[in-house]
Amino acid sequence: MTYNNPANQQQFARQYLDQQIHNASPAQQLVMLYDGAIKFLLKAKAAIAENNIQERCNNNQRVLEIISYLSNILDMENGGEISMRLLRIYTHISQQILEVEIQNKAEIVDEIIPHLKALRQSWVEIDKKHQGGAELKAQAKRESDANKAKEKALAPKPAPTPQNNNQQSSSQMPLAKRSALA
Repeated sequence: MTYNNPANQQQFARQYLDQQIHNASPAQQLVMLYDGAIKFLLKAKAAIAENNIQERCNNNQRVLEIISYLSNILDMENGGEISMRLLRIYTHISQQILEVEIQNKAEIVDEIIPHLKALRQSWVEIDKKHQGGAELKAQAKRESDANKAKEKALAPKPAPTPQNNNQQSSSQMPLAKRSALA
């Protein structure tokens, strides 16, 4: 495989992206989805400027797929008011994207992007707090483990009991030997 071959470069890029997604936290995965939606909206906006209807349509379709996915993964039973608000936002964004399709106006795209950037930033902050909490828990565990090891090292050791090697208690003898003595 050569690295200069465009097909191989695409394959390597895809493998890298798959690895990033696999290693990302759930919040980081959501950030990636928002990044993708913003990227496709910017491409749709460029297509509008170039009057490339097919490219605009393709990119808007990708955004709609991302927004649909985000809507579908909402936990409406346990998410409470937050899930309801997110659903309303996603529904509004979807309607605006359909307006872009009908009116072919970049201004509508400019209205959508700030909403997605704000949602993206919220998840970035949530991820930072979660990682900070996880780091604190890991640090506390390390300190606890170190304290336990220290206590164990400092604990007085029981004095060895003298035993006559020739006399074994019956529980230390092999079963066959114990049977023969009984």
